[in-house]
Amino acid sequence: MTVLGDWEIYERFVEHDRSWREDALCSDMSTEERDRVFFPTRGASIEPGKAICSGCPVREQCLEYALRSPMVAGIWGGTSQRERHALMGNRPAHRERKSMSREAIRIRVQAERTATA
Repeated sequence: MTVLGDWEIYERFVEHDRSWREDALCSDMSTEERDRVFFPTRGASIEPGKAICSGCPVREQCLEYALRSPMVAGIWGGTSQRERHALMGNRPAHRERKSMSREAIRIRVQAERTATA
């Protein structure tokens, strides 16, 4: 029996086409710069990340990605994690995902894999 890792569970619940990222304004930034701007440390300003997002041609796709992804922190689509949490509260898919424990998700995904094998 194969045990699923967190990444496999994550991939199960998010889109697989992320080609839109190539057109993002942040795509040319270094990893260190992206981490500093879009994943600021506690107390640091989130405004630099939001400012970049405000002119980004794929802002909507980025925000939708973050709203559909169960484990996304940082600035995505011009929103903070707190802002996205407020947006997600009434989304049916989020309510379903929120009600499932990590172990229940593992069992469900494993059962789906076994059924298709």
